[in-house]
Amino acid sequence: MELSGKSLALLAKILVTGIVAPAILIGAGGMAYRGYGWLTHGRYAKYISAAATDERQYPLANRLCKEAQAPIYVGFANESSRTVTHIEILVEAQVPGVESNILDYLSTVAFGRAVSPGEHYGSCHKFEIRGTFLPTVGTLQPAYRAIVLSVTFAQ
Repeated sequence: MELSGKSLALLAKILVTGIVAPAILIGAGGMAYRGYGWLTHGRYAKYISAAATDERQYPLANRLCKEAQAPIYVGFANESSRTVTHIEILVEAQVPGVESNILDYLSTVAFGRAVSPGEHYGSCHKFEIRGTFLPTVGTLQPAYRAIVLSVTFAQ
């Protein structure tokens, strides 16, 4: 079977309208979605900082977390120009000589509270050390860190 010039032109038209055009539209839609995400969220998220601190290292009178059941203070500061309505923070801990996180997996804290620009918020928590690390930790003082996993801003 031989293709004529009209058949080749029809085949090219079908390929362009059936494959290339939708691919361009999908790509443009994806770029628009990412741009919208940056405009409404991404450019503000960089102004959110989180911290996790073991309050047992301070004298009792100076501690934010005075109860032994929840000695780790996890908080965040909203330095953006928009109100935070929800935030999820991952907490990790390390001790000297151990490179990996010693806390149970998914040691997260979620705050569903409105925090206005310039304000900070936090609370006290307890995190479990993974069983395999219990003998290693002993009397060592873990260093805690907080990582913002997600943040939602008011519209």
